[in-house]
Amino acid sequence: MRWFLLKLKQIQNSDEATKKRWVIIMSIAAMILIIGIWAAYLKFYPPGKLEIKKSESEKIHNYDFGKEWQNIMGAFGNAKEKIKNLNATTTNGQ
Repeated sequence: MRWFLLKLKQIQNSDEATKKRWVIIMSIAAMILIIGIWAAYLKFYPPGKLEIKKSESEKIHNYDFGKEWQNIMGAFGNAKEKIKNLNATTTNGQ
């Protein structure tokens, strides 16, 4: 770890060309790492294995979004009324 910090300090104190070269090197290393992790993920979890089961699919299609929307609007509607009442009481008190 100490070596890394010393190398980082050395790069910070170097000229712009050296800094650009290290940015390019580290960007390439990061891309290789990310692509490698992605490739390993695809090897262990191929797209065919990630299918949704029929019962889970039915749950999604049969979900009642209207009921949830009413609950959300009810909650925000109550909050809206409370804010209006609070605003009315604070402006009337002045």
